[in-house]
Amino acid sequence: LFLEYANWLAVDLSFQNFDRELQTLPGDYVPQRRGALFIAELDGEIVGCLALHSCFGESNHSTICEVKRAYVRPHARGQKVGRTLLLTAMQRAREMGYTHMRLDTMPSRMAEAVDLYRKMGFYEIEAYRPNPMEDATFMEASL
Repeated sequence: LFLEYANWLAVDLSFQNFDRELQTLPGDYVPQRRGALFIAELDGEIVGCLALHSCFGESNHSTICEVKRAYVRPHARGQKVGRTLLLTAMQRAREMGYTHMRLDTMPSRMAEAVDLYRKMGFYEIEAYRPNPMEDATFMEASL
């Protein structure tokens, strides 16, 4: 699904070391590193994913996590899959001791996702990491 996400996004993700991320999966998305991976199924088919990791590395003191690779296959959109993934991730993040959740997004490609994020309590913030995409938007929510 991560590759499907990257192909759908049609953006060079090398600035995020995407190839290395794929080669080392589950990488930072494991509980030992204060991360998690979520998979969504609909009628027995895997239709979505979302990854969660500490925004500032493996520090046990970080209270901020980051959502990465949130993706729902096009035919499953509009069926609350993304909302369920995000709600589940927010609950798990609270259980892991995080107080805030961040993400970056591209409204030009992900308008529906941005609407969902806003409905779920996310608000725009200043950039917290480099992103060369012209319309990169950074968001955060209190957990």
